[in-house]
Amino acid sequence: MKLRAGACVLGLCSLLSGFARAEEQKAGVQLRWLEHAECPTSAQVVDNIQSLLGRPLAALDTHILFEVKLLSTTPWKVTLRAQREGLLSERELVGENCSAVAEAVAVIVALAVDAEFRKQDAAPIEPPAPKETIPPKPPRRVPVRPVFADTSSLSEPGLELSLQLRMTTLVDSGSLPGLAWGGEFDLSLGLGLVLIEARANYWLPKDVLIGDQAQSVFSLWSAGLSGCLDFMKALSGPAERWQLPLCLGMDLGWVSARSQGLLGPGAEVEQGSLWLAGLAELGLSLRLFSQWWLEFRTGAQVALSRPEFLVQPLENPIFQPNLVIPRVRLGLGWRF
Repeated sequence: MKLRAGACVLGLCSLLSGFARAEEQKAGVQLRWLEHAECPTSAQVVDNIQSLLGRPLAALDTHILFEVKLLSTTPWKVTLRAQREGLLSERELVGENCSAVAEAVAVIVALAVDAEFRKQDAAPIEPPAPKETIPPKPPRRVPVRPVFADTSSLSEPGLELSLQLRMTTLVDSGSLPGLAWGGEFDLSLGLGLVLIEARANYWLPKDVLIGDQAQSVFSLWSAGLSGCLDFMKALSGPAERWQLPLCLGMDLGWVSARSQGLLGPGAEVEQGSLWLAGLAELGLSLRLFSQWWLEFRTGAQVALSRPEFLVQPLENPIFQPNLVIPRVRLGLGWRF
């Protein structure tokens, strides 16, 4: 096949760049081919174009009309005219025979149509038009009275921390002779459901008369550590007004006695021993206002060390702490 230089390579640009106005046609590619005895049929040329494209010409959305007219047979010379969307372009082709001209026409048409297919494939798909919707009616406004709650002791869920200073009056039976009165100062740290308490206790000295002229004065102090579980929070979630802690702990301290007059006028005897006791308490904490709480605890101590206070010439001990010592505490706490 012998064509003019650049006819096949420049065919696409020359066909689609020099369009002039013409009338509109239907979508798809249409080829008007030569009716000559030495030429392949129109169907054969179309099959060759579709084989080069790999898809049917009718699949193109845009209509393009290609028309071939014979100018001469010695040599074979034709004009190839392209018409697209009212625009015209024309190109001359020369070959040794009609088959060579038909092959050149098929290549040029395939290149031109392939460029249009690429544009068609890359075109964005328009979304469907939105359906008309009726906007919902605005909600009815209901006046609400603001309620201001005290959240000073609340923090983020899962990270609740609290710190409390507490001073209480303490009464027990059995740590010292008779009913013993004292005071307790403690510091507690709240970690969610758990409270950790550190405390210091001091009991007022207790006098015991021995005969007509002798007496003994007993005293006790201790320090302890407890772990508590807030049952109210565990069962029903955080409570803003009251709590119900159950505490278990240990106390370590010193119990002593100072006796006078047992060995003679003015004679004095001092005795002391380590104090070790377990503690179990059930409490009730009630918020009074702001950060102030009313604290109530009731429970018992179990004495793990029970020293005997024995002074000669007496045969029986003056005093020995009870094994189980019931106790009650009442006081105020400040949380921050």
